[in-house]
Amino acid sequence: MGRKGVLGFTLTIIGLIFLAGCSPVSMVKNNVIIKPTKLSAFKTITVNVSSKIKKKDTNKLVKELKNQIVADLNKEKLFKVLNSGGELKLNVEITEVKQVSGAARLLLGVFAGKAKIYTKCAIIDTNTNEVLRKFEAEGKSSGGSIFAGTTNQAVREISKSIVNYLKSNM
Repeated sequence: MGRKGVLGFTLTIIGLIFLAGCSPVSMVKNNVIIKPTKLSAFKTITVNVSSKIKKKDTNKLVKELKNQIVADLNKEKLFKVLNSGGELKLNVEITEVKQVSGAARLLLGVFAGKAKIYTKCAIIDTNTNEVLRKFEAEGKSSGGSIFAGTTNQAVREISKSIVNYLKSNM
């Protein structure tokens, strides 16, 4: 392989590493099944989102996350989502946030970092008031370039991980 071949190969590997670091991430961890119950036994759910963080725009973030979870639940048709009185209650508490706005992404590019949201979640049977499951979920935006994601992408990612968790426990 000549110099041009080695240089091309090296640049390709660097580019692939760069792109891999840019992917958005969502996951569920610290899953605790307190009462083994198939969630498919329940037909309705109420979603509550709160935050223990008192920062600017936190109320907006709480509303956006709740709306995204409700939209994703409706899309998956796992439960009928009610404003109140569901057979299940999904409590989501935002425990940590690093917000990245579109303006910050545009001005700072890669140096704005990744938007991150961490939550503690509980699924409660409202008939018995028993906690069925507890877990933590996190969502991170893509990063690594001026075209990387913002807090909105982190909201979509964490909602996706929460709904996928519910779906896997049906």
